[in-house]
Amino acid sequence: MTKETGRVLVIIGLLLQVTVLVGAIFMVAVLFDSFVAIGHTGDIASATGIITAGAAHSLWLLTYTAPLGLVGLVLLAVGIVRGAAREPWVFWLSMAAMVPWLLFIPIGTLIGLVGVILLLSKKRLFKAQK
Repeated sequence: MTKETGRVLVIIGLLLQVTVLVGAIFMVAVLFDSFVAIGHTGDIASATGIITAGAAHSLWLLTYTAPLGLVGLVLLAVGIVRGAAREPWVFWLSMAAMVPWLLFIPIGTLIGLVGVILLLSKKRLFKAQK
């Protein structure tokens, strides 16, 4: 695999990581909106319904964003390892891409931590290419 092919895979992988970030933002926004709505109701039954609906909507978002993000992680890893796309910008954007994964407890947190640890342990390989 050439370095150019590796770069293309890295870029596609990083773009797919944006879906994880968007999913995390929407998940927090939906849950926040649910809690705000609870403050306007005095009925426990309706509050329970609001929380349930908010949680269901958040999980629905996660079912679409997480698989795309996982595909992106695979492409990112292949681009870095096999394609030798190891410029400094790849390292820093990959580190930034791991942050949203940390929000998805417990599996996403594990994925994010493993990603951060692997990237930090191989940081010296990410050098400016000429």
